Amino acid sequence: MMGLILLLVLFFSIGSCKKDVLEDMTIDEPIDTTGNNDSTVVDTNEVMTCNGYTSLCNLRYNSVAYATTHNAHASLVYGFSTLSANQFLSATEQLNAGVRCLNIKTYYTDDSNCGSLGHYLYHGFPTLGCIKVIDFLTEVKTWLDDNPHELVTFTIEGSSSLSHLQNSFSAAGFDSLMYQHTSITDDWPTLKEMIISDKRVVVFTSRGSTNSSYTGFHDYWDYTFGNDYAAGSRVDFECTLDNRGNPNGNLFLFNHFITKTTPQRDSARAINSNPFFVSRAEMCNQQIGHMPNFVMVDFFGEGNVFEVVKQLNGVN
Repeated sequence: MMGLILLLVLFFSIGSCKKDVLEDMTIDEPIDTTGNNDSTVVDTNEVMTCNGYTSLCNLRYNSVAYATTHNAHASLVYGFSTLSANQFLSATEQLNAGVRCLNIKTYYTDDSNCGSLGHYLYHGFPTLGCIKVIDFLTEVKTWLDDNPHELVTFTIEGSSSLSHLQNSFSAAGFDSLMYQHTSITDDWPTLKEMIISDKRVVVFTSRGSTNSSYTGFHDYWDYTFGNDYAAGSRVDFECTLDNRGNPNGNLFLFNHFITKTTPQRDSARAINSNPFFVSRAEMCNQQIGHMPNFVMVDFFGEGNVFEVVKQLNGVN
C-alpha cells in the first residue's frame, strides 16, 4: 500500500513540473521539435534568430529591409551572356551571402534557345541566356530546407500565367512554405511568427491579384510602390514614385540600378558603394516616409549593399 502511495505522489509531481515548464516557455527560447507537436517546425537547439538576427524577430515583415537581386536568375553562373547578366553568382550563393529577395522574370515559351515548350527564366532575349524555372526554384527550396530560420521573398515579372507559376512552385515543393496575406490593409505578421509557422516564402507577381485559386501569390503592384527604375546614370536617381505600384501599399521597392542597353558592372560598383548608396537610401526613406524594403541592385557583390540593409534595419 505504501508503495502505491509513493508512486502516485511521484506521478503527480512530474506532471506538475512539466506543466510549469510548458507555461514558462516562450518562442524566444529553444523549441523542442522532437515530440509530437507537428506544428513546430523550427529546429531548435538554437537561439531564435530571424534572417540572422534576434533583433529582427519582433519586426513586422513590412518593417524590414531585404537585400534584393535584380534579375537574380540572369547570372553568369547559369550561362547568361555578359550582355544580359545582372548577377554573377548562383541563387544559393546569393542567399548564402545575405540576399533575401529574388527578383525573377518568367515566361512560358518554346523558343529554340530554351528548349521544348515549358516554363523558363530569361532576361530580354532568350538567345542571351535561358534556364528552367523549376531548376532555379528547386535550388532555392533546398537552401530554405537547410536554413529554417530564414525567410525569402520572390518578386516576379514576365508573361507567364498564374497557373504556370503555381505549377512550378508546387513542383518545387513550396506549397506548405508559402505565406498568404489576407488583405493589403491588414498588418503583416512578424518575422518570428512567419518562421515559427514555417510560412517563410512570400511571392509577389505582376501577373495577377491575390485569389483563392492561387494561394500564396500576391499582386506585386497592389502591395508595393517604388521609385523610378529607369535611371540612365546616377545623376538621374531620384525618389519620385513611378506609376506602376500602389501609393497606398505598405512595401517600398527601392530600385537602385542603372538602366542601359546592357547591365553595367562598373556602374554597379560605383552606385552600390558607400557613402553614396546609404545616403541615397536614407534620403528616399525620409522623402517617401517609409523605409526601403526591397533594396534592389545589380551585381550585389559590388559595393556595400549588405551594410546599407543592416543600417536600415538597425542591426550591427
